[in-house]
Amino acid sequence: FQSPTKVLESRLIGGVTLNHLCWAQLLGVPTGLLALQGDDVSGRFIRQQLKRIGVSTEFIQVKQGYTTAQCFVYIQKDGERSIMMAPGSTSLIKDEMVRSVFAAPIQNTASMVTTEISQVPLSGVLGILDEAKKASVLSILDLDVSPSVALKEANLGTHKEVLKCVQQADVLKPARHAAEEALEILAPDVA
Repeated sequence: FQSPTKVLESRLIGGVTLNHLCWAQLLGVPTGLLALQGDDVSGRFIRQQLKRIGVSTEFIQVKQGYTTAQCFVYIQKDGERSIMMAPGSTSLIKDEMVRSVFAAPIQNTASMVTTEISQVPLSGVLGILDEAKKASVLSILDLDVSPSVALKEANLGTHKEVLKCVQQADVLKPARHAAEEALEILAPDVA
Protein backbone atom coordinates (compact mmCIF):
# COMPACT_ATOMS: atom_id res chain seq x y z
CA PHE A 1 0.00 0.00 0.00
CA GLN A 2 2.51 2.55 -1.11
CA SER A 3 -0.03 5.05 -2.45
CA PRO A 4 -1.85 7.25 0.05
CA THR A 5 -4.77 7.66 -2.38
CA LYS A 6 -5.51 4.15 -3.68
CA VAL A 7 -5.32 0.52 -2.63
CA LEU A 8 -5.29 -1.15 -6.06
CA GLU A 9 -2.22 -0.01 -7.98
CA SER A 10 -2.89 -2.05 -11.12
CA ARG A 11 -4.71 -5.08 -12.45
CA LEU A 12 -2.75 -7.63 -14.49
CA ILE A 13 -3.24 -11.17 -15.64
CA GLY A 14 -0.52 -13.50 -14.48
CA GLY A 15 0.35 -16.38 -12.26
CA VAL A 16 2.09 -19.62 -13.11
CA THR A 17 -0.34 -20.99 -15.67
CA LEU A 18 -1.32 -17.73 -17.36
CA ASN A 19 2.32 -16.65 -17.61
CA HIS A 20 3.25 -19.95 -19.30
CA LEU A 21 0.36 -19.68 -21.75
CA CYS A 22 1.08 -16.07 -22.66
CA TRP A 23 4.84 -16.64 -23.10
CA ALA A 24 4.23 -19.67 -25.31
CA GLN A 25 1.64 -17.79 -27.38
CA LEU A 26 3.99 -14.84 -27.84
CA LEU A 27 6.57 -17.35 -29.15
CA GLY A 28 4.04 -18.61 -31.70
CA VAL A 29 2.83 -21.76 -29.92
CA PRO A 30 -0.97 -22.29 -30.02
CA THR A 31 -2.27 -22.19 -26.44
CA GLY A 32 -5.53 -22.46 -24.52
CA LEU A 33 -6.61 -22.30 -20.91
CA LEU A 34 -8.56 -25.06 -19.18
CA ALA A 35 -10.30 -23.38 -16.24
CA LEU A 36 -13.46 -22.75 -14.29
CA GLN A 37 -14.33 -19.06 -14.07
CA GLY A 38 -17.19 -16.91 -13.00
CA ASP A 39 -19.10 -14.48 -15.15
CA ASP A 40 -17.57 -11.79 -12.97
CA VAL A 41 -15.37 -8.73 -13.47
CA SER A 42 -12.14 -10.69 -12.95
CA GLY A 43 -13.16 -13.53 -15.26
CA ARG A 44 -14.21 -11.18 -18.03
CA PHE A 45 -10.95 -9.22 -17.64
CA ILE A 46 -8.82 -12.38 -17.82
CA ARG A 47 -10.67 -13.76 -20.84
CA GLN A 48 -10.45 -10.40 -22.63
CA GLN A 49 -6.69 -10.19 -22.03
CA LEU A 50 -6.10 -13.80 -23.09
CA LYS A 51 -8.03 -13.23 -26.32
CA ARG A 52 -6.02 -10.04 -26.95
CA ILE A 53 -2.78 -12.05 -26.68
CA GLY A 54 -4.18 -14.93 -28.74
CA VAL A 55 -4.61 -17.56 -26.01
CA SER A 56 -7.75 -19.62 -26.68
CA THR A 57 -10.52 -19.32 -24.12
CA GLU A 58 -12.58 -22.06 -25.78
CA PHE A 59 -12.07 -24.50 -22.91
CA ILE A 60 -12.82 -22.14 -20.03
CA GLN A 61 -16.07 -23.17 -18.41
CA VAL A 62 -17.89 -20.00 -17.32
CA LYS A 63 -20.92 -20.29 -15.04
CA GLN A 64 -23.00 -18.02 -12.82
CA GLY A 65 -22.14 -19.30 -9.34
CA TYR A 66 -18.47 -19.85 -10.21
CA THR A 67 -15.96 -17.33 -8.90
CA THR A 68 -12.77 -16.53 -10.82
CA ALA A 69 -9.52 -17.22 -8.96
CA GLN A 70 -7.49 -14.16 -8.03
CA CYS A 71 -4.18 -13.38 -6.41
CA PHE A 72 -3.39 -10.19 -4.62
CA VAL A 73 0.28 -9.25 -4.60
CA TYR A 74 1.45 -6.68 -2.08
CA ILE A 75 4.85 -5.19 -2.80
CA GLN A 76 6.75 -3.36 -0.10
CA LYS A 77 9.10 -0.46 -0.74
CA ASP A 78 12.11 -2.77 -0.38
CA GLY A 79 10.73 -5.06 -3.13
CA GLU A 80 9.63 -7.83 -0.76
CA ARG A 81 6.25 -9.21 -1.76
CA SER A 82 3.39 -11.02 -0.11
CA ILE A 83 0.89 -13.00 -2.16
CA MET A 84 -2.62 -13.77 -1.03
CA MET A 85 -4.42 -16.33 -3.18
CA ALA A 86 -8.19 -16.65 -3.48
CA PRO A 87 -8.65 -19.84 -5.53
CA GLY A 88 -12.37 -19.37 -6.19
CA SER A 89 -13.80 -22.10 -8.43
CA THR A 90 -10.29 -23.41 -9.13
CA SER A 91 -10.79 -25.28 -5.84
CA LEU A 92 -13.49 -27.34 -7.62
CA ILE A 93 -11.05 -28.80 -10.16
CA LYS A 94 -10.86 -32.28 -8.70
CA ASP A 95 -10.44 -35.61 -10.49
CA GLU A 96 -14.14 -35.99 -11.37
CA MET A 97 -14.28 -32.45 -12.80
CA VAL A 98 -11.18 -33.12 -14.89
CA ARG A 99 -12.73 -36.27 -16.35
CA SER A 100 -16.08 -34.63 -17.14
CA VAL A 101 -14.91 -31.18 -18.35
CA PHE A 102 -11.24 -31.27 -19.35
CA ALA A 103 -10.49 -34.82 -20.53
CA ALA A 104 -11.81 -34.27 -24.07
CA PRO A 105 -9.81 -31.09 -24.76
CA ILE A 106 -6.65 -32.75 -23.42
CA GLN A 107 -7.18 -35.90 -25.49
CA ASN A 108 -8.41 -34.20 -28.68
CA THR A 109 -6.48 -30.94 -28.99
CA ALA A 110 -3.50 -30.73 -26.64
CA SER A 111 0.09 -31.37 -27.65
CA MET A 112 1.35 -30.33 -24.20
CA VAL A 113 -0.29 -29.71 -20.82
CA THR A 114 1.02 -27.61 -17.96
CA THR A 115 -0.48 -27.63 -14.48
CA GLU A 116 0.63 -26.51 -11.06
CA ILE A 117 0.69 -27.29 -7.38
CA SER A 118 -0.45 -23.98 -5.99
CA GLN A 119 -4.25 -23.66 -6.03
CA VAL A 120 -5.69 -26.69 -7.85
CA PRO A 121 -6.58 -29.61 -5.54
CA LEU A 122 -4.04 -32.42 -5.95
CA SER A 123 -6.68 -34.90 -7.14
CA GLY A 124 -7.34 -32.45 -10.02
CA VAL A 125 -3.64 -32.06 -10.76
CA LEU A 126 -3.34 -35.85 -10.85
CA GLY A 127 -6.40 -36.08 -13.10
CA ILE A 128 -4.87 -33.62 -15.57
CA LEU A 129 -1.55 -35.49 -15.54
CA ASP A 130 -3.34 -38.84 -15.98
CA GLU A 131 -5.37 -37.54 -18.95
CA ALA A 132 -2.19 -36.21 -20.54
CA LYS A 133 -0.48 -39.57 -20.07
CA LYS A 134 -3.46 -41.43 -21.60
CA ALA A 135 -3.31 -39.11 -24.63
CA SER A 136 0.50 -39.35 -24.94
CA VAL A 137 0.68 -35.60 -24.33
CA LEU A 138 3.76 -34.06 -22.71
CA SER A 139 2.97 -32.84 -19.18
CA ILE A 140 4.72 -30.16 -17.18
CA LEU A 141 4.15 -29.71 -13.44
CA ASP A 142 5.05 -26.41 -11.86
CA LEU A 143 5.75 -27.02 -8.18
CA ASP A 144 5.08 -23.42 -7.22
CA VAL A 145 4.68 -23.91 -3.48
CA SER A 146 6.55 -26.28 -1.22
CA PRO A 147 4.82 -29.59 -0.53
CA SER A 148 4.31 -28.70 3.14
CA VAL A 149 2.45 -25.50 2.18
CA ALA A 150 0.35 -27.42 -0.37
CA LEU A 151 -0.57 -30.00 2.27
CA LYS A 152 -0.98 -27.86 5.39
CA GLU A 153 -1.80 -24.22 4.70
CA ALA A 154 -3.47 -24.74 1.29
CA ASN A 155 -4.98 -28.13 2.23
CA LEU A 156 -4.79 -29.29 -1.41
CA GLY A 157 -4.49 -33.01 -0.72
CA THR A 158 -2.32 -35.74 0.75
CA HIS A 159 1.38 -36.55 0.90
CA LYS A 160 0.71 -39.57 -1.33
CA GLU A 161 -0.94 -37.31 -3.96
CA VAL A 162 2.03 -34.90 -3.98
CA LEU A 163 4.34 -37.84 -4.55
CA LYS A 164 2.15 -39.22 -7.37
CA CYS A 165 1.93 -35.78 -9.04
CA VAL A 166 5.69 -35.35 -9.05
CA GLN A 167 6.23 -38.89 -10.34
CA GLN A 168 3.50 -38.65 -13.01
CA ALA A 169 4.70 -35.41 -14.65
CA ASP A 170 7.04 -35.65 -17.63
CA VAL A 171 8.75 -32.39 -16.67
CA LEU A 172 8.97 -30.98 -13.16
CA LYS A 173 9.54 -27.23 -12.80
CA PRO A 174 9.91 -26.47 -9.11
CA ALA A 175 10.58 -23.19 -7.36
CA ARG A 176 13.89 -23.43 -5.47
CA HIS A 177 12.34 -23.71 -2.00
CA ALA A 178 9.88 -26.31 -3.28
CA ALA A 179 12.66 -28.31 -4.99
CA GLU A 180 14.62 -28.62 -1.77
CA GLU A 181 11.62 -29.92 0.13
CA ALA A 182 10.47 -32.17 -2.74
CA LEU A 183 13.91 -33.77 -2.85
CA GLU A 184 13.58 -34.65 0.82
CA ILE A 185 10.25 -36.36 0.06
CA LEU A 186 11.32 -38.12 -3.13
CA ALA A 187 14.84 -39.15 -2.16
CA PRO A 188 15.35 -38.78 1.59
CA ASP A 189 18.61 -40.75 1.42
CA VAL A 190 20.05 -38.23 -1.09
CA ALA A 191 18.81 -35.05 0.59
